[in-house]
Amino acid sequence: MMLGPIIVLVWVGLVMASVAVPAVCAVRHGTRGLGRSVWCPAGTLMAGSLLVLAIGLMEGSLKAGVAWALVSVGVAGVALACFGVGPALRPRRKPGDCPGCGYAMGDLARCPECGRAR
Repeated sequence: MMLGPIIVLVWVGLVMASVAVPAVCAVRHGTRGLGRSVWCPAGTLMAGSLLVLAIGLMEGSLKAGVAWALVSVGVAGVALACFGVGPALRPRRKPGDCPGCGYAMGDLARCPECGRAR
């Protein structure tokens, strides 16, 4: 079975995404949303356990309990990485939108949705 090289390729893709996601989020939204985008690199580090799993599968030297522990940590890492991608995919705010909730304020000085001043 050729599962090991596939896992390695998925992990390499996650590493590239973990570098790109905070950068894209910073360019599109400034510092807003960077807190959540940090989960992407953190999840990628956790998904590194899938790399250990791939090596163990290729060598055939893993016990079942260790393999399942690596799978569970790796899947949780992939989920965290996917959670961290959200801010980078969020659409940009237009200049006339409320900075708090995104409501299109137009000429209003105070947002009718959240009450925040421009």
